[in-house]
Amino acid sequence: MNLLRIDSLAMQTAAGWKYLGILLAGSALYGLAFGFWRSPLQAVYSAFKMPLLFLSTNAASGTANAMLSQVLGAGLSFRQVFLSITIGMAMAAALLGALSPVALFFSMQSPVTSAAYPWVLLGHTTLIGLCGTVGMVRLHDLLSSLTAIPSRLLATWFLVSGFTGCQLSWILSPFLAMPDRPVPFFNPVRIFGQLLRIPVAHARWRNMKVKLILPSLIEAESPLWRPIKYSLFPPLGLATLAGFLSPDDEAEIVDQHVQTLNTNDTPDIVAIQVYITNAYRAYTIADEYRKKGVFVILGGLHVTSLPAEATQHADTIFLGPAEEAFPRFLEDYRNGRPAKRYASKTRTLVGLPPLRRDLIDRNLYLVPNSIIVSRGCPHQCTFCYKDSFYKGGKSFYTQPIDAVLEEINRLPGRHLYFLDDHLLGHEMFAQELFSGMRGMNRIFQGAATVSSILKSNLIERAAEAGLRSIFVGFETLNQDNLKQSNKAHNLESDYERAIHRLHDLGIMINGSFVFGLDSDDSSIFSRTVDWAVNMGITTSTFHIATPYPGTEFYKQIKSEGRMLTENWNHFDTRHVTFKPMRLNMEQLQSGYDQAYRDFYSWNSILRASLFHGSAKHQLKHFFYTAGWKKFEPLWNMAIHMKKLNLMTPLLEGVLSRITKQADGSGTRPAKLLKESTL
Repeated sequence: MNLLRIDSLAMQTAAGWKYLGILLAGSALYGLAFGFWRSPLQAVYSAFKMPLLFLSTNAASGTANAMLSQVLGAGLSFRQVFLSITIGMAMAAALLGALSPVALFFSMQSPVTSAAYPWVLLGHTTLIGLCGTVGMVRLHDLLSSLTAIPSRLLATWFLVSGFTGCQLSWILSPFLAMPDRPVPFFNPVRIFGQLLRIPVAHARWRNMKVKLILPSLIEAESPLWRPIKYSLFPPLGLATLAGFLSPDDEAEIVDQHVQTLNTNDTPDIVAIQVYITNAYRAYTIADEYRKKGVFVILGGLHVTSLPAEATQHADTIFLGPAEEAFPRFLEDYRNGRPAKRYASKTRTLVGLPPLRRDLIDRNLYLVPNSIIVSRGCPHQCTFCYKDSFYKGGKSFYTQPIDAVLEEINRLPGRHLYFLDDHLLGHEMFAQELFSGMRGMNRIFQGAATVSSILKSNLIERAAEAGLRSIFVGFETLNQDNLKQSNKAHNLESDYERAIHRLHDLGIMINGSFVFGLDSDDSSIFSRTVDWAVNMGITTSTFHIATPYPGTEFYKQIKSEGRMLTENWNHFDTRHVTFKPMRLNMEQLQSGYDQAYRDFYSWNSILRASLFHGSAKHQLKHFFYTAGWKKFEPLWNMAIHMKKLNLMTPLLEGVLSRITKQADGSGTRPAKLLKESTL
């Protein structure tokens, strides 16, 4: 062909078809190799997609360069310009097709990472620009009527051929994408955003697929694992972040405690919430996605405590609460310049978008109507993990009341569970909340401190609004332990009076207790269980004191050389991770295990039930406690059938209101242990 003159229209057309065939064959072969590193299905798909992208580039570059030729007076017709572009694109496709075995080999050895992707794309753009220029020179050899090519045309031909086709291919790629939306072949955002750090408007035109993952805690694999314990509440933190996405973005939430995690997909962004006991699993998931070039972000309590550790497994990390930082990240990501680290500049819940509850399967949770209306806690206990999470800014703040009431009205049914660390922590907010909830016919559960229960008439207002069960952090029966833990709000508090006040209002109590603090001896376990049973505590949650990274307790134990391990899988409050002061490791572990067995024995459940003054109240206590711990097969069946929500009406029935005035009671045993109790 190079020895013939193709001045005639017929010969130009024949040459065009020939080079077009080379373009299609070469680009399909390269697409096959390029897609194989994702999956065989992606390879087949890319073999069809790549020719379409090359054709779009050919059309766009041909049109742009034909107009350019007219402006620069090159004397070329539109047909001749399109022929030259086709020749250049065919050369590019043939070259890439020839290199496809090499690309296939390297992709199988080490898939393209997000960090290397901009360079790959820049290389493709440069290649197309060069081949477009070569096509012009090749056309000069074939056309007898053309005697010279203006140098300024050659100088601009390269830029127009590469950039114009690249841009059009980028715009078209979402319409050509598979359901899992693979990363586009031509991506100027990566080139000009990540390499040159300047925003490109086209980034805003492309919808994203974002996958938000809550990896299961390591204790979920324990033979002692109770599936119901991890099927209570949906991951509201991830649903909050999903609310910041564009309506056109595709979002998915996967809670590995109740769902199967499939990592064969390739979303644009994977966001993973990291706790200390799911950290290793979270890192494994993150590394797997990053190997495929997916952009991974990590956030949560553990990331904030140990950012240097988390950075090794993420493209971007978030420190502290993310309500303000996540929208900034999305803006930066769409502009091609995401930062490595984000921390909240201001802490507020004003203007939050509604949670994406549509991404949550309500059938998988016993309490799908969980809600969070505040962040943090006004107290700073030395062993509390969340104290370090809010360091550097406000540690306690609330949503606007109107927004809270709107969220409650959107939730179906009657039952709610407030997951706030301290629902009564801001008295004015709590008063307005309970006033707004009166008349809604809701029943709800929450958490509070002993001091807030005894303060003013706030707990009565809560009961009138529908409070039926409350989590109370008693933590310890020893004053010295309270001082060590900086739990000043419990010091000198009258535990007995708080308990009687709650029982008189028909509010059940879930008491929290910590073992292994410095003043605890071997008698602490039996004394605590006896006290809780004799006081009619409905359910109890026992913990082994755990020095979480970032807490004052961790710093103390570390400085004293008492740390036994930093294997985060053991930091679940069920394992001994440090040397106790007045107990040995075996005593602490066995005493903790025995406390659970003793408190939830049939004898203890019956004794605690009889604390109450009426048969109705006694039955309510008995069935609530027994139902929670003694009917595991029933819970497991509901979980496996994915119909756990069908148990919610039963929960609502057990939480029905019983008050001192309603049942006529007023006398109850007041047996208290004297030594080391409050």
